[in-house]
Amino acid sequence: MKILITIFLLCSSVVAQELPNAPSTVQPPKSPPKFFTMSRPKISEPMRTNQEVILSKSFLGAHVAWLGSAIFTVEMQHAHPYCVAPASNSTATRAVLYSQTLAPLLLSIADWAASKYVWQPASLIAPVTYIVKNLQSGVQWSTECK
Repeated sequence: MKILITIFLLCSSVVAQELPNAPSTVQPPKSPPKFFTMSRPKISEPMRTNQEVILSKSFLGAHVAWLGSAIFTVEMQHAHPYCVAPASNSTATRAVLYSQTLAPLLLSIADWAASKYVWQPASLIAPVTYIVKNLQSGVQWSTECK
């Protein structure tokens, strides 16, 4: 009988207390994604600021090297106009050669956007491609001279 009374007293003390509130089903707010997604039409928050993109060593170095390779190609074509392609426009001025060679540098805008919004190494694809192309072209002008 003592055991039943003890159990009854313990249960009555628990029932007299206030029950805790049920856990909440409210989810914490989701943070915006930090990568490119197809489901969102606008990316509200860029991954990097303009200053971080333009002053990053990889972006700046790749585009300076790209500009240097373009200058190398133009100067080799201007110095040896008849070496590789005698049927080509051998009387082209430096201005024409530079305008033809530097036109792909407008892709720097796309590189900037890729570095700012998508993935920083994506901004190195075009510069590396054109560096290789320009260096091959410039070396070809100098080595295949008769």
